[in-house]
Amino acid sequence: MAERPAPTKKEQILQAALTLFAENGYPKTHILDIAESCSMGKSTFYDYFKSKEDLLLEIFETKVIAPYEEFTEQLKAPELSCKDKLLMFLRFESKMTHLMGHPKNYMDFLLSQNDLLKKEEVCRAVQRFTTLRFSMIFRILEKGVQSGEFRDIDIFRTTAFIIGAHLFSCCLDFQFPPFPEEYAASLKSMTAKEREEEFMNLILHGLLK
Repeated sequence: MAERPAPTKKEQILQAALTLFAENGYPKTHILDIAESCSMGKSTFYDYFKSKEDLLLEIFETKVIAPYEEFTEQLKAPELSCKDKLLMFLRFESKMTHLMGHPKNYMDFLLSQNDLLKKEEVCRAVQRFTTLRFSMIFRILEKGVQSGEFRDIDIFRTTAFIIGAHLFSCCLDFQFPPFPEEYAASLKSMTAKEREEEFMNLILHGLLK
């Protein structure tokens, strides 16, 4: 098997920055930290990116938006049921959230909290990502309702509820928000996969017997 080519310096910077942003947060990560993590000087960093803000935007484009766009192709498989597609999407969302680190350091959150939305290109990227995520779930639910696989629901509201609830369920891995101790113990006893499966079961089957 042929060996994978070594990552380019630009890719090294992107990967190092993604790790540092996720671990420490965007404001506490400095260009020097990123450069040192790649065993290079600050001047080399500037050969590839004009600023930390431009670097963050490229990470958002290549490490967040691009994987979602690629994933949409998997959801087009005609043999998959709408239930299977919804489960696939939720698992993909969990993987992406954990890849980005703590939800407070998630890339779209970072972009919205650092005055970057004043930049037109950032606004377009965030809007494209938000629309992409929403439309992926919306189309799955819409097709499921039309085919009779799902019951008749308000598709718009249900899509919004799923996005919000699933992000919150992912946050449990990071002990955010804090829960009363008697409830936190039961959550800590569950693995991330067990919580994910319980969430998906609740979404698909509801609470009624």
